[in-house]
Amino acid sequence: MIESIEKDKIAKNFCFILKTKMLENILLENEVNIYINLNYWNQKSTGSIFEAHFWPPNENVAYQRCYIRAGALPEEDVVHARSLLQDAVLPKFIVWIKKILSPEGDVQYYENLYFEARYQNNILKLIQKPSAS
Repeated sequence: MIESIEKDKIAKNFCFILKTKMLENILLENEVNIYINLNYWNQKSTGSIFEAHFWPPNENVAYQRCYIRAGALPEEDVVHARSLLQDAVLPKFIVWIKKILSPEGDVQYYENLYFEARYQNNILKLIQKPSAS
């Protein structure tokens, strides 16, 4: 579950798209239990609204973990982007993370385990490594 939360300051006319409760609920509903560090960040015009990096255990850290960054957008884009995040991005993220965490999802074969949702000009773009399909 979410073990730590950090939040950057953002401009007055911007809002974070992700609500912590949205992420907590979907993780709980789907029985995803992993160490998560959530960072609300002030990205520089990339349109990234949700980004996740998965790291398997290694010699320095004995557990799997997921680092999630949640981005902000101008206020006029928040309602539409939040709806897409709730209805499209988070369900796809769950499929992605469950694939990695499954017994068949042998993470040692993947070098960069990455999931990102970008929102620009009312268009949502997803990037996943490995693909969750």
